[in-house]
Amino acid sequence: MTGDSYKYMDYDVKFHALITKRKEKGITQKQMANELGVTEASISRWESFNRRSLIAYFGYKRVLGG
Repeated sequence: MTGDSYKYMDYDVKFHALITKRKEKGITQKQMANELGVTEASISRWESFNRRSLIAYFGYKRVLGG
């Protein structure tokens, strides 16, 4: 998926909302990493928008019910 595709789906805005929801529920990055089967470093990269991943986006939605 190209960068333009992520812009088209408004990825940053939607993912930021999921990050906020994670924090409101008191779920740590470590807990999210365990739930998704990835490293804490991956969670950090995704949440700082250094990397964009549809797998992360849909994983967060599954875990957070979003």
